[in-house]
Amino acid sequence: MDAALARQAWLAVVFNPEPAMQTFMCLTGFLSAISLVPALEKTPNHIRSVLRYYKKRLLRIAPAYFMMLMVIRMLGAVLGESESLPPHVRRTFFEPLRTFDKAACKDTIAHNIFFVHNQQPGGGCYTTTWSLAVQMQFWCMFPLALLLLRPQMPGFRARVAWSLLATIGAVLAYRAWQVNKVQLWTKMPLRLYSPDLPTALTIRFLGHHSYFSTLARLAPLCFGCLAALCVMHPSCKQKMARHSSWLHVLWACLALSNFAGCFVNKVGPHSDPTHLLANPINCAFAYVVITGVLSPLLPALTLLLITSKGVGTPSAVTRLFSAPVFKWLADITYNIYLIHPLVMFCMWLVLPPSVWFAPDQPLTFALVSCLALALSIIATWAHNSVWSLVMRFLAP
Repeated sequence: MDAALARQAWLAVVFNPEPAMQTFMCLTGFLSAISLVPALEKTPNHIRSVLRYYKKRLLRIAPAYFMMLMVIRMLGAVLGESESLPPHVRRTFFEPLRTFDKAACKDTIAHNIFFVHNQQPGGGCYTTTWSLAVQMQFWCMFPLALLLLRPQMPGFRARVAWSLLATIGAVLAYRAWQVNKVQLWTKMPLRLYSPDLPTALTIRFLGHHSYFSTLARLAPLCFGCLAALCVMHPSCKQKMARHSSWLHVLWACLALSNFAGCFVNKVGPHSDPTHLLANPINCAFAYVVITGVLSPLLPALTLLLITSKGVGTPSAVTRLFSAPVFKWLADITYNIYLIHPLVMFCMWLVLPPSVWFAPDQPLTFALVSCLALALSIIATWAHNSVWSLVMRFLAP
């Protein structure tokens, strides 16, 4: 797999989770700030506003998540040790650090219940929901941080903005420390799928301090909050309207640079001193500036362009993301996020990767990926329909 990623450019793009993850975190920060900041300014009873916010978040997130967690715990108990399970399925889903890690689901599931499983190696049980843990931790901390900034006093939004910028700066310093700590440029490209012991320790360090880390993910969350503050600030919107064309040029440049960056492969069968990221300056710039600033800046600017009325004429960006299909996807994305690991598990039982995965046949991979998405949407529709019936039955 490491060799395939090094040879095939399309694999480097497909197996790069950062663009989607940065967008997810940025959107979380944006929605949190745009709902909380005005509410705390207008409502004298801040505690009631915060408790109402917590209640809405829990009712939106917890029921479906805990139901899926129960299903996965039972699945691991029944099938985790089953001899009838194909070996490739057991290795992929139930072994340590895998999606349904049976040991983690048995021994550390309390971390999932309290949304701190991103602190576990590999994301703990139900590993694909580690980002939900980061999101929930942010939702818990953000209202309290806003209260410390005294919403009732003049200059509240300015204090929020400076605090967000200071947090981003701290995260960038933290990322720079990581690069220097493990001398990351000496190990590029990383041997990700079958690492030797030193590389495995490096990957574990980066996973704990970067990929799964709540602290490292504060940067895109703060960029989202800053975008919300700009949307809510009249003078900022006026400046954006005056420089609308330049903002769209900047958006296009960020989109192209982020897309091009996906083709710079970070994974390979062995380290290579001639690799682009084997240079310490290039490696530090990519890890700190590109991943820490330019990557989250793209979704933040996208949010500004599609939510700020009066920023020039409606652009292609605005028209694209205002399409009905995106509104429909927004309503079901969370449940697709929860359900898709189970869909993949069922697909692997019927269609083992040896049948459809080959690095030199991207079309087959794309077809199976589309099938997985379609089945996840169907499963989400069925889940939502059943849940609606249950809630209607339970409603007084």
